[in-house]
Amino acid sequence: MGFSSMGKWKTYSTPHLHSLNDLWFKGERGVVAGYYQSLDDLVKLDLYESLSKQEAIILYKQNAKSDWRKVYSGIGDILQLYYNAKEEYLYALGRKYFPDGQWKAFLLLSKDFGNSWKELSKPPEKTEGISFAGNRVAYAWSVDQVYRSVNGAQTWESCKNIEFKLQRKTPILTGGNDSIFWYASQSSLFVILPDGQVQKEALPSGFKPKVLTTDSHHDLWLLGKSEIDQKLLLLKRTDAGKFDSVSSIPYFLPGQLYVGITISIITGTDLKNLPPPEGVMLRSRDGGKRWKPVPKLPDGTKVFFEGDKAIWQLGTMDRLQRLVN
Repeated sequence: MGFSSMGKWKTYSTPHLHSLNDLWFKGERGVVAGYYQSLDDLVKLDLYESLSKQEAIILYKQNAKSDWRKVYSGIGDILQLYYNAKEEYLYALGRKYFPDGQWKAFLLLSKDFGNSWKELSKPPEKTEGISFAGNRVAYAWSVDQVYRSVNGAQTWESCKNIEFKLQRKTPILTGGNDSIFWYASQSSLFVILPDGQVQKEALPSGFKPKVLTTDSHHDLWLLGKSEIDQKLLLLKRTDAGKFDSVSSIPYFLPGQLYVGITISIITGTDLKNLPPPEGVMLRSRDGGKRWKPVPKLPDGTKVFFEGDKAIWQLGTMDRLQRLVN
């Protein structure tokens, strides 16, 4: 595909962090979540025993001039951060591993934008992800089951009316407006309404969804492959339940989609020059109509969005890298 490199990443030191799983910003406050793994444990112990000794870590940064400070440490790994804007609560989903290969999920809550944390009641067993909207409604999912909470993730009930099968790289739940949630199969879009009922909408013919997300206006965006012309297609769902085609891009394997107010980002992997695969990042400043490349990424790199302001990624070991938009 021949994506060229533009700009440079600036590197910051983040002690105690060897794997970055998620990052969240509000103003100048920043929260980084991941884990630390001893190299000795990796070398001397078998896989499951070394996993059981991982240190789950959350780092907090008060403002642009302050350093990253460790505010949470425990056994396991912090997988994802979730912000409930209406309550201004920040949640962290983690996973604790055991030497026999088993694991269980745990959920943390911060009411001060990430400066301090406490553990909530246990989330559903084998929780793979959680998504929040307003009015304290949340959904959690395992590989074959969806759960619903109406009290801010304190208690959960099984949504037996939702047919759900988590597949690798299949778009899954994302928070919408007024406690509405979305997930997609290979041919349909599913809307979970505030009362827990599910509506099914047909996707455009020949469109295979890969990623879906909502923007600050709670509009739904879908990124996927067009089987008609073998290109990457960006769609926006209208209020009438229709899908507007926003742009078409030469195909690569998409990874992430961010739609902001002034900036939109797509990341993925270019498969045309194998081996090795090449990381791709595209940026749009006109609502997703036209795209330009930004600095190349190692294949499989996950990036994190500081709103429209900047992009972050984890460099080697304890180094965070930031690219200003």
